Amino acid sequence: MKHTKKRLTALLAALLLASLALPAFALTPAQAKDQVLNYLAQNVKTPGLGSEWPVLALARGGAGDARTYWGYYADVENAVKGKNAKLNANRSTENSRLILALAAIGKDAENVSGVNLVAPLADMEWVAKQGLNGPVFALLALDAGGYGTPEQRGGLLGVILDNEKPGGGWALAPLAEAPDMTASVDVTAMVLQALAGYQSDENAAAAIERALDWLSDTQNGDGGFGYDEARASVESTAQAVIALTALGVDPMADARFAGPGGNPVGALLAYQLANGGFEHALTGGDADAVSTEQAALALVAYDRFTQGAPGLYAITDAEDLTIGGEPTEDEEEEEDEEVENETYHWTEALLTWALALGGLGVAGAVILAVTGAAIVAIALIAVGVLWGLGLL
Repeated sequence: MKHTKKRLTALLAALLLASLALPAFALTPAQAKDQVLNYLAQNVKTPGLGSEWPVLALARGGAGDARTYWGYYADVENAVKGKNAKLNANRSTENSRLILALAAIGKDAENVSGVNLVAPLADMEWVAKQGLNGPVFALLALDAGGYGTPEQRGGLLGVILDNEKPGGGWALAPLAEAPDMTASVDVTAMVLQALAGYQSDENAAAAIERALDWLSDTQNGDGGFGYDEARASVESTAQAVIALTALGVDPMADARFAGPGGNPVGALLAYQLANGGFEHALTGGDADAVSTEQAALALVAYDRFTQGAPGLYAITDAEDLTIGGEPTEDEEEEEDEEVENETYHWTEALLTWALALGGLGVAGAVILAVTGAAIVAIALIAVGVLWGLGLL
């Protein structure tokens, strides 16, 4: 009897400890999404050109505010005004990424301070410089904003389909350049995101099914993705989640991707840290900017999927999110005053430093010239530097 009581006590204790373990701290996908968007909002307070992925995640996730989006767009306008419409001579994805972000905040990428960011995507030689990434993101960008012609989009679709690997999936390099390069989870997932809008096309639909089979076969035991289980990553898993949701496939329920070992969404959440950010690998490290951005996009995509909303890149429902974000005259005056005060303090400090260094430097030079006492001269100059820095 005593042994039975002990065993029951031990069992109850074990169950209690289990109930206090991870589930108490585990988040639902929706809660995890809110945390990572809050992390982005806190860590990207003044987004500008180059902050496209955080802006896209915040906008499509229903987070952020008009001031943030107004400031971002103002910075983009200033950055591209009077510049070449090709933001980078070799990377067309710079244009495509910006077009996606602008579409998400309800802005026209064909006229940003008089610059048409969409027009260069018609240059297929330029678009193809980045391997398959160029055509994939060009197609996503054109579809997101309703840009381009059917012929242009059809041409991009053809390039993508022509580069499918024999066993399904896609690699970064075109088949003609690197026929032996193996298919990549990341590239395959991004291709599927671009093909999501073309499921009515017979050839695209067949390629999608082959790619889904390939992804399922490539999936790791815990439900995540990567090159293999030893090199799984949050980025690969995030891209797979975005792809599946874009295609209407539930990554937490579809039998091809959800099994006893786990599912892609659950695997993704394992990378989230207590502060809301995401680490690159399960090593207990700090939050990584790229990992956090891609995980945020994936969680937003999954949340939109569960809500029955248009997909992450199916930006047909975006409104102008910058309305009401422009600073008032009083706010601009306060900002100008803060800048003036900061400039004054820096100028005062630099003048103090220059006078101290210059005055003692001259004295040191005179001593050196007259007496040859180099040590004394150097000491005087050093004193001037320390005084100017406020260390004396």
